Amino acid sequence: MVGLLLAAVAVVGMGIARSNAEKKRLAAVAHADSLKAAVFADSVSRVQRDSLRADSLRASLLPKPKPKPSPPAPSASAGKGAPATGAAPVAPAETRHYGLAVGEFLDEDKANSEKDRLASSTGLPGRVVPIDKGASFRVILGSYDSRSAAEKAAGDLSGKGLVNEAQVTQLPK
Repeated sequence: MVGLLLAAVAVVGMGIARSNAEKKRLAAVAHADSLKAAVFADSVSRVQRDSLRADSLRASLLPKPKPKPSPPAPSASAGKGAPATGAAPVAPAETRHYGLAVGEFLDEDKANSEKDRLASSTGLPGRVVPIDKGASFRVILGSYDSRSAAEKAAGDLSGKGLVNEAQVTQLPK
């Protein structure tokens, strides 16, 4: 009788041990799944943040529409019989210069070190321009008189692997 009792206790004890081991295994699996979910959520939020940043970069690099000039007001002397020449004085055309936006950084020191590195490797002058009221800093290389010259240079830099991406942008005055 005592032998049967000991055997029953042993069987019950083994069942409890197996149950505890299974509980630990399931807890470990659940913990691993929660870690995977957290990593996935972090990855998704980074992609969304980077996508929004890329969209804002793209939008900031688009040319801004220029307001159309209003026609010149007729001169007071033209109405009094003075001959009108028909030609108003023309202001000299504003020269536009273009550069290549090659990076954007939250830290100004990092932007300056990247500008120095790229200026050295490409031989192009570089500058760091604050954007978003100084919330980030854009690295711009070169100065070109035409958009087409800047686009050609952007293709050359990208093709040689000197930069990952180069967006043509109008240089600030």
